[in-house]
Amino acid sequence: MIIKSRLVIIHNITSENVSQSMNKDERKKMNKTLNRNINEKLLTVSAETLAGMLNCGRATAVKIGTDAGAKIQIGRRSLYKVSIVEKYLDALSGE
Repeated sequence: MIIKSRLVIIHNITSENVSQSMNKDERKKMNKTLNRNINEKLLTVSAETLAGMLNCGRATAVKIGTDAGAKIQIGRRSLYKVSIVEKYLDALSGE
């Protein structure tokens, strides 16, 4: 517990120092790159995002993505191609 609290304190101090060293315009630019518009149609998504799209748990989303053949492995990161998952679900539902 002591180690966690020290890490949080160190993180907070570091974050405050970074924020104080930048002016307002620099912070706006930095935040602008972090904000992404998720409402647009995505080509690939992570397992967590796929789970949100399918309204199911992460394990179920991974199973659906893998069964559909939509899994793309890039290094250690796994992404799932949305169009393939959509076609797979349409085929399962008979559309």
